[in-house]
Amino acid sequence: MCSSDLYVGALSRHVVFNYNADLALPGPGAINPRRQYYAQMPNVTVIQRVSSQGIQNYHSFQTGVERRFSKGFSLATNYTWSHNTDNNPGLGGGLRFNTYFPQLVNNFKNERGDSDVDVRQRYNLITSYRLPFGNNLKGVAGVLAKGWQLNGVATAQTGMATTIQTPSNLANTGQTADRPNATGLGDTEAGFRTVTRWFNPQAYVLNAPFTIGTLGRNTARGPGMYQVDFSAFKEFSMRERYTLQFRAEFFNILNHPNLGMPNNVFGSSAFGVIGDTGNYLSRNIQFALKLLF
Repeated sequence: MCSSDLYVGALSRHVVFNYNADLALPGPGAINPRRQYYAQMPNVTVIQRVSSQGIQNYHSFQTGVERRFSKGFSLATNYTWSHNTDNNPGLGGGLRFNTYFPQLVNNFKNERGDSDVDVRQRYNLITSYRLPFGNNLKGVAGVLAKGWQLNGVATAQTGMATTIQTPSNLANTGQTADRPNATGLGDTEAGFRTVTRWFNPQAYVLNAPFTIGTLGRNTARGPGMYQVDFSAFKEFSMRERYTLQFRAEFFNILNHPNLGMPNNVFGSSAFGVIGDTGNYLSRNIQFALKLLF
């Protein structure tokens, strides 16, 4: 048996991200005359600037145990508790253009928060069992009975971060949306959540006109994920150097419904409603043949 307990961290500086550099600062009146480059380019409203001002910090505690038992059975389990923070929506290679980032074009410190890919907790359980029977059988019985291997993987993780936004740009900066004000209440109600009311609407209030909201970036969380995968392998020895492997794989074998992200537009009638399963699959079964040599 072997085990490990590790601290794993990473500090990233000069992370590249993309944003509209021609936003106006909050204020009343027409937006265009207040844009940063109006004097030079009065007919331009979007200047996508690639910046290297991104900062990202990752800290984690990772623990794991692996044990290989006799007669072909092995078990491995690992757990990660981590926190990933940054000051930019750095998905898609760091160049994703976000229509409500930043709130203030001259203050990226205001954007520091949980990363879009921050997963606080993740647990994996991996098992494999090479069935011991049939090794001494010959003929058709031996071909059918021996060479089987069963595998299982169970994964559970907490939800991803999301940013609550307003339905319009009350700050009057030229963005499509703002972040609202935080009231100080939690984003859950009485400690529970439902698919029709994942967020607590009392935790937020619209920002006043011509001001940015006090709510930070990525302060809310979507639902977690749980999935069990199972597979069965059968090997046929063809020659000394060749083995044909039959694989039957069952992804999300329990057909557990993993929910997608809730609607994050505060003030919308659908705010907090989860309407899909996101990118998660329902039970998926596939068969394959693999030649090993």
